[in-house]
Amino acid sequence: MTTPQPTPATPTKPTAGYGLLVAVFACPALLLFGWIYNLVTGDGSGSGPSSTLATAACRVLVEDRLVAPSTADFSNLSASEGSGDRWTVTGSVDAENRLGTPIRMDFTCVVEYDGGDWRLVRMSGLTG
Repeated sequence: MTTPQPTPATPTKPTAGYGLLVAVFACPALLLFGWIYNLVTGDGSGSGPSSTLATAACRVLVEDRLVAPSTADFSNLSASEGSGDRWTVTGSVDAENRLGTPIRMDFTCVVEYDGGDWRLVRMSGLTG
């Protein structure tokens, strides 16, 4: 005659970690949403475009002029508001040239916001 073996206990799922897991993923997602919202809507002051938007517009315009835009590394970015919705953005970009050699180029980008799009007024630098 055989003796019945005890049935092993079914493991239970831990539930305490789910709240932490949600917090770890939800908080960065909310911060990212807030940053993108601020980037799109400006600085919230209602006075038109922000320095963040002007800088982002100039970054795109600079990358459009590079041989290898995917290698672009921007630094020393500074934006100052001019008359109306005109902004001057200065900075440096490290990017590869046609030979694949990384070079640093300083630039000045003047953009104007026309209510829907950014328009390039003047670009200087980017030689190297």
